[in-house]
Amino acid sequence: MKSERRHELEHNTLDAEISKTVTFFKRHLNKILTIILVVLVLVVGWMWWDRTQAKKAWEEQSQYDQLCNQIGATNATPEKNDKLIKGFLELSRNSSSSEIAANSLLQIATLYSLQGLNANDSDTQDKAYKKAESYYKQIVSEYDELPFIVAAAKIGLGKLAETRKDIPEAKKQYQAAADTPGIKGYPVKKLADDSLLSLDDFDGNVKLASTLPKWAQTEQAARKLAEEEARKKANAEKAAAAKAASMMTLPEIK
Repeated sequence: MKSERRHELEHNTLDAEISKTVTFFKRHLNKILTIILVVLVLVVGWMWWDRTQAKKAWEEQSQYDQLCNQIGATNATPEKNDKLIKGFLELSRNSSSSEIAANSLLQIATLYSLQGLNANDSDTQDKAYKKAESYYKQIVSEYDELPFIVAAAKIGLGKLAETRKDIPEAKKQYQAAADTPGIKGYPVKKLADDSLLSLDDFDGNVKLASTLPKWAQTEQAARKLAEEEARKKANAEKAAAAKAASMMTLPEIK
């Protein structure tokens, strides 16, 4: 009897809860549907935005790669350089990626440096070098979060200083590039170090080194390796000749 009563009470409680739930949904159905609709709109909007950004990033990277490929595939004429510079400048201003924007500025500076290098008169050369310098400095001042590109720009400033025979300034820029945090172990770090070493022969100071420079150490190691290989080959040939001689027997004299 008690179990039936308990079962009846539980059944009534469940009915009451279901009735409350139904009543709640009837009363707030419009609000619930509105919230669900808003959530769906937000999710769809975010998915659309994410896909749009991904597509834009892909298009910008593709445009950058195409411009870079044209640098290597064409002769460096002023007209072609101007066209490339215009393309990189558009990317640097409109790209949503700071890395693509900074790399585009780096390419512009490099193209102006090449223009200066290939210029037929000093006035054209000076203008090209000044433009290159301004873009390198823009990278250094605006893209601290991209240490590899900043270091490359400082190396570019050092190269420009070398063309002016301003060795102290070139050393300053190369050292600043080498000291850039986060680039240890990467090619740009080695380039900065090698650029510093290359100035030792051109700064007008006679330096007595206690050790050979790296290029001489490499050459010496290669020469020693070649000599060792030659000795091994000669010893092998002597051993083979001795073995062949020991196997020969003189004819018996009767």
